[in-house]
Amino acid sequence: MNRRSEKHRITIFALASAVFACLAAGCGNSSGGTAPESAIAGQTAENTAASAASEEGTFSFRILNTGKSDCTVFVSGSTAILLDTADADDYNHIKEVLDTQGVQYIKAILLSHYDKDHIGSAALILQNYPVGEVYGPEHTEDSDTYNEMYKALTKTGVPFTKLSAGKKTELTLGEGSFSLSAPEEPAYEDDNDYTVIVTVSCGGENCLFLGDALKTRMKEFMDEKLESYALVKTPHHGDYYKAFKEFTEETAFDYAVICAEENGDTIEEKLLQALNDAGAQTFFTYNGDISASFSPLALSQTP
Repeated sequence: MNRRSEKHRITIFALASAVFACLAAGCGNSSGGTAPESAIAGQTAENTAASAASEEGTFSFRILNTGKSDCTVFVSGSTAILLDTADADDYNHIKEVLDTQGVQYIKAILLSHYDKDHIGSAALILQNYPVGEVYGPEHTEDSDTYNEMYKALTKTGVPFTKLSAGKKTELTLGEGSFSLSAPEEPAYEDDNDYTVIVTVSCGGENCLFLGDALKTRMKEFMDEKLESYALVKTPHHGDYYKAFKEFTEETAFDYAVICAEENGDTIEEKLLQALNDAGAQTFFTYNGDISASFSPLALSQTP
């Protein structure tokens, strides 16, 4: 073999080695699926924000006045966790609350279920804030709002954890802890029964957020509920049904919150009577944002 042939052979071998090394490192767009550049950039920004943000501070939350929809912002230091994201046209109010409280990083977005009045602003939040992770039920919604959210998740690379039937997940934010209870069955007739029920605890006090759970989901939850709560966010914007009546009879709680529109037709008189019989002081989000601080739990409302 002459020197030219030997040099040519060495060059080919070097090129092949470089290609193999690149593939092994994840270069290119192989069928194995590498993250798009936007997702990589998004995760880099998220990691930077996470390291810069702090959870040191007073743990508190605010249930927002977003009409017939749900959004609660939990904050500790410059880090937040969101429970639901209301409708799409509520984004500006959510942004105002996050910015006013100096939130630099959203550790998690918890989605009770995928109706548009609970996930409506999720896509915009994902596009405009660094978010650590999104949690929701295993169910998938066939809607434009869900698809927009999923596109934003894909573009930003934010992990999306779907909680399998009966799964319990625990999270923390500063001195607050979150217990996520996924629905027990893989399928329900009513989409509202896919609700992930969330218990938030701090300083020995517990707050219960029932999403839009209807009678089937409430019956499931009766076996795992606590004996008492400081606050209960009532289900489905003021609906009344027998399973929730049984809950009010078997459970002690000081405060109740109803997320609804003023003069709306969703708040049933039977529900108000059940809450009154339970001795709970009831707040309505249509009167303004409801702010809560702990040790002991204290509520205030801003018109």
